[in-house]
Amino acid sequence: MSDELDPSSFTCLYFGFASNLSPRTLQSRCPGSLYVGLCRLKGYKFIISKIGFGNIVPAESEEDVVYGSLFFLTAQHEKSMDQAEMHKVDGGEKTWHVKRTLKVTRLEANSDGILSELGEVEATTYIDVDRTTPGTVSKENLTFLRRAIDDGLQSGVPKEYFEKYWKRFLPEDESVGKQEMMTMVRTSAMDKEDSGRYVPKDVLRLAEKGKQ
Repeated sequence: MSDELDPSSFTCLYFGFASNLSPRTLQSRCPGSLYVGLCRLKGYKFIISKIGFGNIVPAESEEDVVYGSLFFLTAQHEKSMDQAEMHKVDGGEKTWHVKRTLKVTRLEANSDGILSELGEVEATTYIDVDRTTPGTVSKENLTFLRRAIDDGLQSGVPKEYFEKYWKRFLPEDESVGKQEMMTMVRTSAMDKEDSGRYVPKDVLRLAEKGKQ
């Protein structure tokens, strides 16, 4: 049986903007998902909500944007994401996140780190519409956010973006969460031999650093 990916198995284009900005993190949560590349969402801004996790909220300024990563997911991946984000497909009790389809602009970074636009696509994501007040990052989430920053920078997200929107939510002591992150990298599903099919080589090298 061929080990090539079957394009027909993918049913959803997903937009990850917080911890799932990291291809390594999303791959560990949805093994076999396919990293597409960077994108940018206009009209929103990134925050850490009052429960300690990443969220995006409508922006007051037209200059506010959210950078994220795009992934192709299978129906099973999407079902797992629905459960992880506590999205109630059939309504009922109050949800944690609302599932939304948003228009985002695909981006590509050249060798100098300059981003160019590749056109708009529609992508699915999960937004907490009830908890829109900024809060303090949870220790549990800090490890994943630091990984997302590292991977985002490697993939082409401007450093200024993290400085403007993410830095104020992170501890001033940059060592906080670093040891946990190194441990997580060593045990990541990205250690699989075939992991190189799913993520950029520059991002994959980050996992190799964690083994040294």
